[in-house]
Amino acid sequence: MARIALWRMQLVLINISDHHTRTKANSPPSPGPTTVMGCVLGSQSGRTVDISNSFEIKYSLVEG
Repeated sequence: MARIALWRMQLVLINISDHHTRTKANSPPSPGPTTVMGCVLGSQSGRTVDISNSFEIKYSLVEG
């Protein structure tokens, strides 16, 4: 089985954690998990993936 090397910047981990924490703190209490959406940016060279940045995506669910 081939392995994938994954490199990530600390800023990406902080961005994801911050987005989740702010979303959970600003949402009404619910019994289920908090769902957040976002995008990670990076590059791939062969089996190596370098994640260099991320940003949040605001969304709302529409029934129907």
